[in-house]
Amino acid sequence: MSSMFFILNILGQSIEIDTDYGVNGLTEILSTSNTSVQPYSKQLNDGSLLVSTSRYLEAEDKHEEVIVKYKPDGSIDTSFANNGVYVLDIDLENTSVLYDDNGIELFLDESENIYLYLSPFKNAIVKLNSEGVLETSFGTNGYLITVDDQYENSKNGRVIAYDEGIIVGLVKKDDPQIRILKKYTSNGSIDNTFGNNGILSVPYEGRMFKLNDGDFILSQKYESGTLGFIKISPKGNIDNSFGNNGQVLFDKEGYLNYHEASNNALYVSLTSFEEVNGETKIKTNIYKFDANSGEKDMDFGTNSTVVIEDVFVQESFTELNDKLYIHGLNFKSFDTHIASLNFDGTINSSFEDNGTYIENLNTTKEFSISIFPSENALIIVGKTIQNGTNPTKHFSKKYKLSNATASIDEIEKQKIVFENPIKDKIEVKSTISQINRLDIISLNGRLIKSSKSNIIETKNLPSNIYILNSYLENGNIIRKKIIKK
Repeated sequence: MSSMFFILNILGQSIEIDTDYGVNGLTEILSTSNTSVQPYSKQLNDGSLLVSTSRYLEAEDKHEEVIVKYKPDGSIDTSFANNGVYVLDIDLENTSVLYDDNGIELFLDESENIYLYLSPFKNAIVKLNSEGVLETSFGTNGYLITVDDQYENSKNGRVIAYDEGIIVGLVKKDDPQIRILKKYTSNGSIDNTFGNNGILSVPYEGRMFKLNDGDFILSQKYESGTLGFIKISPKGNIDNSFGNNGQVLFDKEGYLNYHEASNNALYVSLTSFEEVNGETKIKTNIYKFDANSGEKDMDFGTNSTVVIEDVFVQESFTELNDKLYIHGLNFKSFDTHIASLNFDGTINSSFEDNGTYIENLNTTKEFSISIFPSENALIIVGKTIQNGTNPTKHFSKKYKLSNATASIDEIEKQKIVFENPIKDKIEVKSTISQINRLDIISLNGRLIKSSKSNIIETKNLPSNIYILNSYLENGNIIRKKIIKK
């Protein structure tokens, strides 16, 4: 079966709530105004959503920490855990640090097993399989205690998960300036192949971000207060050829976030606070680097930087239809703020109001935390901001993007052809231009496979729905959904 796909000229792109998602475009979990714990979320390859949140039980007047799985349409996936909800076996009410904005973070390996980072509650990591069942072979009955007599979990440290194991950031108890990364196998034992007998000493154990090639980025903070990041392999080898002598450095303080796009570019946001005439100003600078070499793209934006004023960006990059979407909290109005850029840093002027959308909810204020792609749509996870006696709710919300398009005389020339559903390989043929590259992307924007020709092997690709990007020599990029059975 052959398929033909077309490119249309996009005149404008509007954004609105998708009322078919959840209930009138929204999913909500009551968390009450007594807790400021934030939700954490991950998107699965099929577009489903996992949300870690603190749920309030009104009848019992107490909280419980839960992991909820939503289908792509916002309904609860009742096949996961217990009718779609996994309840963590910890006593939150007797935990003195419950209300410290930490929450319980979740991480996924390539097989979509789930790791829950409980620090600082019990200094432990919990492992669930992709169905939401506790992996009792991990650690002790599914719980791995990561602290010992020498080291403890760090407030800054995080977890990164691979199929073969997890890497955790720790600090020395009697000297927090001594920081390490420690790797455990998938069953919770020490992985002695990592670093020096399972341990790698690092100057700072900041946030970790996994790249498409399997290496990971480690955020750094130096004595001067400035920030940077280094690149490390899953075996614990620091890449000294990356950036400048193994480091990428910035000349200011702030918060770093990352997104690796399908064009092999690493986009980095640095959000900082500045005092201007006695008033606190917030600014987010966005940079573009080569994900392999760490080289900064000096042609990106203006003087290698895109600046977004008055927006706090948190875990808030995503990619959809070859555009970047950056979202966060508008610091002036406390509303959801979404900005869209082209890959070269220019404003995506076709998006909403000259590249920017601000949702004004009037009486209800939202703290938007994470953003994910869907088919011609964006999904945001966050929480309502405490407002007097109004209870706090954790939510996910779906915005659909509508394109106004114009037909073109050459539309019949703008086609590519290949077999779909796909089998062992894809061979794409074009009538207008040579095809220089093919990328297979998961529905959550992750680069699965790439080929520098018009043929890409798919024999070992798991059965699922994906996006195929075809890069033509004339500069056009043609995208289409593909099915692997």
